[in-house]
Amino acid sequence: MPDLSVFCWTAVFVWVLIGVRAVYANRHRFQRGTSPLGNASSQYLSASAHASDPRYAFDARTAEVVRRIEDGNTENTTYVLTVYAKNPAGEYFVFRSDGERSSIKHLSQELAKVVLR
Repeated sequence: MPDLSVFCWTAVFVWVLIGVRAVYANRHRFQRGTSPLGNASSQYLSASAHASDPRYAFDARTAEVVRRIEDGNTENTTYVLTVYAKNPAGEYFVFRSDGERSSIKHLSQELAKVVLR
């Protein structure tokens, strides 16, 4: 008959490994002290695109959010925030962030109508 203490220590070891794996998978949350959603939202609020023509300039503080899409999977910690917004001149922009990298792009009126219908 196997020794019960060996079984208990093996079970403890397995649970510790599972815990270490969970911490490693979510390390970016622990390192920054914030979630990808918090980072992406902060990135959006500070997003801007400068242009000589005010129609193609963007500042998130003055833009109207038309649609906000949060797409995430907590099991493998992927996350993407997509914000469609309109500047005061009526031009549309799309902002995307995964909590680390972000981008902003102008959308033509035709494309915005298709995407935002």
